[in-house]
Amino acid sequence: MGEETTAIAFRIPTDDLAYLQAWAQTSERPVDELLSEAVERYIRWRREFIAAIEEGLAAPTVSHEEMLAIRAEQKRRYFESRS
Repeated sequence: MGEETTAIAFRIPTDDLAYLQAWAQTSERPVDELLSEAVERYIRWRREFIAAIEEGLAAPTVSHEEMLAIRAEQKRRYFESRS
């Protein structure tokens, strides 16, 4: 048996509805199925996006001054290796 669902109503611009109806007709799928799939994909993308942001925020960081020192050391080693 499938996942429990709930019906909702919302407003959509008339042009977008016309596009969805044409898409539904050419794909031989109901409009509600296309919308459900679109919402599901958007929610999955947003969850992954938020998780990536949280992962980035939890990652160790260095100050601007520390980064400048790291880059200076990298440049120094690079130019030493070229001479």
